[in-house]
Amino acid sequence: MSSRLVFDAIVIAGGRGSRLGGVDKPALLSGGDTLLAHAIAAVGRARRVSVVRAIDDVRVNGRITRTMEWPPLSGPASAIAAGLADLGASGRTMPPSPFVAILAADLARSRDAFAELCRHPVPRWSDGVLALDPEGHDQPLLAIYRTAALRKSVSARATGGRGVSAMIAGLALHRIPLDARLCADIDDEADARAAGIVLPLAAGTLHA
Repeated sequence: MSSRLVFDAIVIAGGRGSRLGGVDKPALLSGGDTLLAHAIAAVGRARRVSVVRAIDDVRVNGRITRTMEWPPLSGPASAIAAGLADLGASGRTMPPSPFVAILAADLARSRDAFAELCRHPVPRWSDGVLALDPEGHDQPLLAIYRTAALRKSVSARATGGRGVSAMIAGLALHRIPLDARLCADIDDEADARAAGIVLPLAAGTLHA
């Protein structure tokens, strides 16, 4: 991706953490900082960043805002819709950025993953680029989309109730194969251990 590419960003930092005993995954520590902080730093070149998170622990400023999906905990597709609406509201004094990055806050190596994705230009024919894991699975929460195309897909979803994969199915996307370690997120205790993350005792029976 060109260093001159103008983009906003949506950091998805919700979820129940059910497979981790209800642990707040974005608040887990990795390398002395939270996964959420790493994700926000990963999109440091974004003009504006909307963090979709129920917990009010985000340091907001003129560039970083916080919002929530509705209904609460209704999934990443709803979170993307909320983030786009938030960016639209916060950007009334300037035109929207032509691109919007989507990044999940529970990625084990969000900075490295997003940096690698950014090495690849967005082809003119495409509606964006997204990561593809070694098993051939799309990673729609590690992606950069053309804002207008994503907004159109989100609007169509409003009447269809679809998840993220179905929501972006009609987009012409350039898929970037990434190493498994860059696509890895923290879903369970094994993922946390592989990433060198120590889970809090509050994770319940995971530490019994």
